[in-house]
Amino acid sequence: MKDIIIIIIVLFIIIGSGTFLQGYIKSTSQEMVNDLEELKTNIKSNGEIDIHIKKQAKSVYNKWEELEKKWSMIVLHDELDLIETSLVSMKANVESKVIDMSVEEIDKSIFLLEHIYEKERFCLKNIF
Repeated sequence: MKDIIIIIIVLFIIIGSGTFLQGYIKSTSQEMVNDLEELKTNIKSNGEIDIHIKKQAKSVYNKWEELEKKWSMIVLHDELDLIETSLVSMKANVESKVIDMSVEEIDKSIFLLEHIYEKERFCLKNIF
């Protein structure tokens, strides 16, 4: 009887932590996507890249650096490297004032962030 109780407790801990981590990935990835969408909107509406947009791009990248430290414990590093590469390119394009390439890298980053959540989500497709 003791063994069954211990097994049930361990299962609850595993399921609970998995649910918590899934919610954390969802909320933090959505925050990053929202910040990137806002940056893309600002770039498109201005038609040029000014100092405010450069600061916003740097802020988004700094936010990613903090988030990556936490995600590195629960997400595959290959996936994180793809996002890092895309965000570095986005930041460099913004600093170089290349609008089309900046928007392209923002879209790529958004796709990769949304893909992380879909890949880590608990569903039958990800189990089998």
